Amino acid sequence: MKYACNYQTNHGDANFGESNLIHGLGMLSKIVEGMLSHREQLKIHEDAYPRK
Repeated sequence: MKYACNYQTNHGDANFGESNLIHGLGMLSKIVEGMLSHREQLKIHEDAYPRK
């Protein structure tokens, strides 16, 4: 959070809000990517070791 505060004082509110949004979208896509890859791994695991 410290970095966010510094960024806000250095660059102004509008710029801060914009970069924060871009950063948020980046984080969101990373989370979605992680979830997808995790599901694929589960699928591979189930194919390799089918439930009886």
